[in-house]
Amino acid sequence: MKISIQCDCGNEVVVQVLPKKYSQFRDELDVKSFYYDVKKTQTLELKELLVGCKVCKNWITLGMD
Repeated sequence: MKISIQCDCGNEVVVQVLPKKYSQFRDELDVKSFYYDVKKTQTLELKELLVGCKVCKNWITLGMD
């Protein structure tokens, strides 16, 4: 499975993981100057995932509800 993230500034990362295997998403993003932040509800359910580019400081928020 692949997850591809491309920023408008040209920065990009492709996280590629073999089926049924584990990958540390934070580390994969960090290598290519991206980061993420998790926003949770009061019951600790994942609500939003913010993904940002360290190069140009752009970011997006993905809703998980």
